[in-house]
Amino acid sequence: MEKFTAEFLKDRATNWDVVSLEFCNYDLDRTLSVNIAPRAGSNMYSLRLGQDELLRQAPCIKDLQMRNYGTPVLYPTPGRLRNARFTFNGETYNFPPNRGKHLLHGLVYDAPWFITKPFLDDRGVQVTTFLDFNPDEKLFQLWPFRHRLYLRYHLDENSVKITFSLENRDVKPIPFSFGLHPFFNYISSRANTVLCAPVKKHMILRELMPTGRIEDMDSVKPDVRKPLPLSELFLNDVYLGMTREEKSWWEAREQGVRCTLSASAEFTHFIIYSEPPDFFCMENLTGSPNAPNLFKKGLEEEAHLLIAAPGETKEMWIRYKVERI
Repeated sequence: MEKFTAEFLKDRATNWDVVSLEFCNYDLDRTLSVNIAPRAGSNMYSLRLGQDELLRQAPCIKDLQMRNYGTPVLYPTPGRLRNARFTFNGETYNFPPNRGKHLLHGLVYDAPWFITKPFLDDRGVQVTTFLDFNPDEKLFQLWPFRHRLYLRYHLDENSVKITFSLENRDVKPIPFSFGLHPFFNYISSRANTVLCAPVKKHMILRELMPTGRIEDMDSVKPDVRKPLPLSELFLNDVYLGMTREEKSWWEAREQGVRCTLSASAEFTHFIIYSEPPDFFCMENLTGSPNAPNLFKKGLEEEAHLLIAAPGETKEMWIRYKVERI
């Protein structure tokens, strides 16, 4: 049996290509696989350990474009952007609102991405998707910067690492934030699903968007820095102060599964969304929701807006480690 495999599959309902990456373990309970749908926003819609599916499944592949399943890709404005607009360097950018009068989760979660040939070796298997912003592309009319985005998915024996790159091909700097929005399944009961996040600060929200005011975690309840069961957590909260050295995690204790989330230093912000009864979300973000508007107010640390200079390539990563405990 081959250690790592990559397979292209055809979705019957849409005729779209999807790709499956797998680490084959002789202990089938530790076989790890991911599935990615490039045409549906480059959504990693399946993360499976043995028979345990960790991600919320869509009724069909096309429904991944609804941003409620799998792992939607959030760019250039994760979370809510107030009034679906912002101004940067004297230019105002307006977007079609999709959540009331606001923009939710950016522009690319339903865009068709292109995919390259998988690469395999003894250490893992990887595949790269990419998306171009050029004047002849529809997305360019909304986000008029010449650039290319890459997402490289690398699967090893116990984790998947997703590396995001932005290649600025324009003469103007590009302001942006990036994040992933995994919708995790309850594979154990809510009471036996526990999470922990080593955040430092909590952001005060208005209409689910940060105001710029922050508070230390010592004064915040519940304290997600300590392991807590999801039966006690009903959150839609934004935190900051994440570091590369410290990792968040969740455990499904009935199933004996732990998922550890780590990320590069660019990912300073974190969202926990645990209100719904059938899924929960732990989201690594490079910046705050509504980051461009906070940045314009001079709240640079709170916003943590990234800026890619002309000709520059920005690269950052998130890893999900999945193991039996």
